[in-house]
Amino acid sequence: MNALDSRLRGNDGNSKGYRQNKFAVIIERAATGNRAMKTLHLNADELDLNFDQCLKLANQAADHLLVKQGGAMLLSFWDNDRGLESPHGVSECHFQCPIPGWQDYASNRGGALMVNFGQGRFVFCYRPIDD
Repeated sequence: MNALDSRLRGNDGNSKGYRQNKFAVIIERAATGNRAMKTLHLNADELDLNFDQCLKLANQAADHLLVKQGGAMLLSFWDNDRGLESPHGVSECHFQCPIPGWQDYASNRGGALMVNFGQGRFVFCYRPIDD
């Protein structure tokens, strides 16, 4: 277990949230479509990060967490500030569904990790490269 993994785990070894310097990190499993993705929740509101800064941090976290599978490839994202999703238009047929289109898209294409900033402000979905 590396240093990041040990900080993310509780005393019993299970994934749990922790709070250090008002920076909360929680890992949980999110059931999405036919596949379950692990979700890394980052609450960094007081840092006032923009989309590009969150993307860089999410890429680094995903590469670290999926290193045993060859690293991470970004599949989809949601930018709540601008109402922007990628791939564009994947939510058009999901307007009454409980799962947003960008999340379903990633889930059905091997998505294994979702990095969620600020309770859905920016969300990035990744798959392992060697999956």
